[in-house]
Amino acid sequence: MAVTTDPAAPASARPVEPEVRVQPIDFLPTLLSLLLGVGILVYCVLGFRRAGYRLRYGLVTIVGALMVLDAVTTLLGDVRWEWLSLVVGALSLLTLLAVFCGYFVLAVFLLVNGVILLRREGVRPANALSLAAGLWMVALPFSPFLLVAVGPLGDVGVLVLGYVFAGLLLVTAYLGFCFLGFLISAVGYRRFSRKTHPRYIVVLGAGLIRGRVTPLLAGRIDRALELYRRERALGHAPVLIPSGGQGADEPLPEGEAMRAYMLEQGIPEESILVEDRAATTDENLRFSRELMGPAGAEAEVAVVTSDYHVYRAAVLTRRAGLRGRVSGSRTAAYYVPSAFIREFAAIMVMNRWAHLAVVGAMGLAVTGVFALALRAVAG
Repeated sequence: MAVTTDPAAPASARPVEPEVRVQPIDFLPTLLSLLLGVGILVYCVLGFRRAGYRLRYGLVTIVGALMVLDAVTTLLGDVRWEWLSLVVGALSLLTLLAVFCGYFVLAVFLLVNGVILLRREGVRPANALSLAAGLWMVALPFSPFLLVAVGPLGDVGVLVLGYVFAGLLLVTAYLGFCFLGFLISAVGYRRFSRKTHPRYIVVLGAGLIRGRVTPLLAGRIDRALELYRRERALGHAPVLIPSGGQGADEPLPEGEAMRAYMLEQGIPEESILVEDRAATTDENLRFSRELMGPAGAEAEVAVVTSDYHVYRAAVLTRRAGLRGRVSGSRTAAYYVPSAFIREFAAIMVMNRWAHLAVVGAMGLAVTGVFALALRAVAG
């Protein structure tokens, strides 16, 4: 039977409808997180401009970018518009799909690049880095399934397998995080570092072939000559320092061969100061610093190398006590992936104790969890 309400009845006699309260959305924590993330990114840009050779700016950039992305996604999700929620969900799904597919696309790219590099540059450990990275990216996700498929492992065997796999996964994730920070640092240094008017232009050697400048080394010299002519057009008189010693299979020092190349390009002899003792990048910079004399401590310096080598050269330039900027010449595209991996490995070795401490802490954490799980199985 239907229940009717008499409009003339007193309010107290009318049925009370339940009150629906809409909880207000508190945007303040998310906005604070967004502002903090933006502040971190601004800090990193200023850091790249002031001291872009520091790896921490690249690593912190990742944290800032993730904070901004998380805050923006949260804000969009809190807005109660159905169509916007659908868009955010679709974008999140596409992002996850892109990350998943991108992982395997990158692995295949590294494998193909590694084969091409070995064919063109010869079979050497340094040329196999991209191939090794691709093989590792393929093997890591599938190795546990292959081991389990071999035969029954038992409870303890499964725990040991999980322990080893978790350790390898954490170390790989940490190296991936550092490599991404390295790439961001390399790009940030080149895009945001302060421009200079160098008094000295140091060209880092790259080996000779039968006493002649190689295409790779010629690219470095040509880039240095661009800087030299630009400064001459502005009324300055920079000094070129071709730097490189004599290898066991070289008929003359690299510095001398570079000097001959510069003279052929019309550079006056008085604008060239040869460094002919160095065997490493560190020695290139230190010995060139000695040639500059007392003026080297305050003079602006431009160091020219290949593009993949710019970031590590910037770190070593600072350590050698030189003030200035490192510039890179272009390198063949097929050579870049393996070269960047090699440079990353060198950077990690330069800061090995800090990275070993982090890896050691992760190892202790995984070991603790494994010990607890093993005790539970044994009990």
